[in-house]
Amino acid sequence: MKAEESEGLLLDRWSRVEEVIRDHGRDPITDVVRDKLVVTLRAHAALRPDATTPDLYIFRLDFMDYDSHAPSIWLCNPEDPTQTGQGQQYYPKLNGAGSGVFAHPNFLCMPGDRRCYDAGHHAEWKKLEYYHPEFVVESLLLLLRSTDYQGRM
Repeated sequence: MKAEESEGLLLDRWSRVEEVIRDHGRDPITDVVRDKLVVTLRAHAALRPDATTPDLYIFRLDFMDYDSHAPSIWLCNPEDPTQTGQGQQYYPKLNGAGSGVFAHPNFLCMPGDRRCYDAGHHAEWKKLEYYHPEFVVESLLLLLRSTDYQGRM
């Protein structure tokens, strides 16, 4: 699929992404930015009992080949979103069911991260329903807002 076609498909679903952001009490103007096929998501985690402000996470989602593949997802430096993390740098720590998502240094183990099934894991997640930007954005927001959130790794 050509980049222009992927971008058109992403644009067609963009209002759904904005709706998900609003549903989570955030502002789509400040919390999600699209530059062609790259989406930057600012996401705040659940407030920990020992914190005064929620931790901020920056995700970069690359929708290259969208509609044929899920995006590739990276965590970025919250102080400098142009800088992607190496390994598990900038990863959140979760207990319980969400802990496996951030257990791998090279991908997020979740439906919606292309790098997971490209690495030979979870071929069952290679389905169109997991590729859509609103699904991926909501999945990330729900993980960070879960009661399993424990802070940064």
